[in-house]
Amino acid sequence: MKDTRPRYRFAAPYDTKHAYPLSHAPDKADLRPDFVVLPIDAFHKKQKRGQIYYEPKKEWHNFTMVRLTGECKNSDDASGVQQVQSYMRATRRAQPWLRFVTAMVVTREVVNFMRGDASGMERVKMRLERGRSCLEFVRLLMAIVLCEAELFGKSSHIALTTQTRTVQVSVPKSETGTSSAAATGQGQVPFTNDVAPTPSAQVSSHRNLRSSTRNSATRLPLPANTRATRSSSSSILLTASSGSYATRSGEKRKRTDEDDAKLMPPPASKKEVHEEVECIVQVPTILFGIFVYDGLLFTGASIRGRGTVVFVVHRKDTPQIKVALKMAWQDVARKPRRDEVIEILSKHPHENVLLPIPVQVDEDSTLRIIRAFTQTEVNAENMRIEDRILEIHETTLRRPVRYFWSVQDFVQGLLGALLGHQYLVEINILHRDVSENNVVLAVDPSDPRGAIMDFDMAIRYEQPKRPSQSLPTNESMISDPAPGETSGESRNGPFKAERTGTTPYMSFRVLAGKEHTHYDDIESFFYVLLLFFFSYNGPLPTNELKDAHDRGFIQVLGLGRARNIRDWPAMFLPWSASMSAAFHSKYTLLSRELGPQMFKEMTLELKKLWGASYTPVATLIARSLDLFQDRSPDNRVTHAEFVQVLEKWLEEFPQPLDGCNSCPFYDQAGAQYI
Repeated sequence: MKDTRPRYRFAAPYDTKHAYPLSHAPDKADLRPDFVVLPIDAFHKKQKRGQIYYEPKKEWHNFTMVRLTGECKNSDDASGVQQVQSYMRATRRAQPWLRFVTAMVVTREVVNFMRGDASGMERVKMRLERGRSCLEFVRLLMAIVLCEAELFGKSSHIALTTQTRTVQVSVPKSETGTSSAAATGQGQVPFTNDVAPTPSAQVSSHRNLRSSTRNSATRLPLPANTRATRSSSSSILLTASSGSYATRSGEKRKRTDEDDAKLMPPPASKKEVHEEVECIVQVPTILFGIFVYDGLLFTGASIRGRGTVVFVVHRKDTPQIKVALKMAWQDVARKPRRDEVIEILSKHPHENVLLPIPVQVDEDSTLRIIRAFTQTEVNAENMRIEDRILEIHETTLRRPVRYFWSVQDFVQGLLGALLGHQYLVEINILHRDVSENNVVLAVDPSDPRGAIMDFDMAIRYEQPKRPSQSLPTNESMISDPAPGETSGESRNGPFKAERTGTTPYMSFRVLAGKEHTHYDDIESFFYVLLLFFFSYNGPLPTNELKDAHDRGFIQVLGLGRARNIRDWPAMFLPWSASMSAAFHSKYTLLSRELGPQMFKEMTLELKKLWGASYTPVATLIARSLDLFQDRSPDNRVTHAEFVQVLEKWLEEFPQPLDGCNSCPFYDQAGAQYI
């Protein structure tokens, strides 16, 4: 601590009936913390009758500014612990530069302090009837109020500044039909303009903070390269999942075993009114000393796990060239395999494979730096938590699938990604995480239309001489582990989810616990195709796609989902519910005996979603489904077969229907590209 002046203060939200602003949470999520901690600049210092008091400024109340969120309960701290995890995820989304997130749960007798990083959750439980716990609680409050931002998760490599933004407040109408926006200034708050800040903000320096008592029960988070003493017994480790409630596809619907399945669903939507207000928001300026921030492209839903964040940036010396900068907390144990894959890709590039370029930064580790374990402790056999390190990669900026220009544009892009995957198999690389998020489209119509990206789960691979059998024999299951069961070695080491994909896009054999092969990735491409047509009902208008292109496809924080996005119909909800439910649903779909009823339901939904485009869309889905249904284990779908289906469809339907093409580019003759 540089001095003893307060840097932050506790505050209650202005409006307790509507969601706290700028949560960037799933659509309509009702996130209402009981209290928050805001910077001291967020308060007016006032005096009344000789008493000094602080009044919070309404425009500072939003998730981009909070240091900590909290919940108050009469006695049930367990439900409070569950509730604040949703606030922690909202904080992580609004401030994706955080290395970890903190929260508190306060009851009459107990105070819980929680910290979530890529390795999971930690919780300190302080019982106020005990003198020692009361002392630790006072120390915690002092740390919250007095310490620098780095001590509570801010990366020292990312400079931040505050800006005033004119935003739109969206809140439900009251029962009387009048707007409460003017009174509260609260609700879901979308930016109207997400321009990059000026790079004038400076990163505040910080000093190491060490606990004054080695056996302290409170384990405060530390900035990078700072170590602290820890209690070996008082901290309760929560390694349970801490992801996001799954909604539609892409970044909102991507669901893994790192997600928290117990979150309450969002409330039913109500009629909304809008009002423009001003908000003070926190945004990055300079990242890692060399990149200038332009905006946010993607942010992951979970705290535990990779927590992938992708920024749109440019280098200081090349302001005209925008690139994607990916930050992800990778499992240390998998690093050698990732490095090997990237080295192979760098030597064998391909136009349909998006090559990641590593960016060298100071090491940041969840266990050895954030939690301050020694290397000996990390390597211990009884260590049940994986160590994760921050890895940074730079890639060429490409267009996310949600900004597709037409159905033909998407199919061409998917075809390009499939060809890129075929090339990966030829150079002995298995991707293992095919999903909509990992298929990208061309920024310019003259470029290769599609590519595959993200090699976090990729490994060296030798094609099997023949596909493995679909189901084990009863006799083999006597001695072999059950599907999905880990080996004895892994049970003695850190907890690791056997994650080889994104659940809605996993092949049904992988869901059943079978070995992941390139045939399973090909099946995942089919699910990308299928779910695309139930996630959207057409492209965005041309002017909106042009605006997205001009701003580098960056997200507008708080804007909510685009107008062309739709929730999945009920038949696909099991695909994001659990691996078991997804397996049974996909097994039904790929059976010619059981699948027709499900396909009939699909056609009814497709007619509602795609209208005049129903015939070409349904034709493509039907042909693709015919290709994958009832394939025996020794005759699974190949790249060539799926490529043929896509190419034949593009030959039959080369042009979008009138009014169904939103490409913002035209050739020299004035003809619109597809």
